[in-house]
Amino acid sequence: MIYQALLVSVGAMFGALSRWQIGIWLQPIFNHFHFGTFIANILGCFLIG
Repeated sequence: MIYQALLVSVGAMFGALSRWQIGIWLQPIFNHFHFGTFIANILGCFLIG
């Protein structure tokens, strides 16, 4: 149980950092929509399966 919670925590950390970083990269181009969150979530869906 603790191992699964640790894995979820690590995944959440990587997801949050990737959304933040992609958002910073895309903010100058798309400032009216949160493409960082969108792209990170789509990429995460493809990676998980």
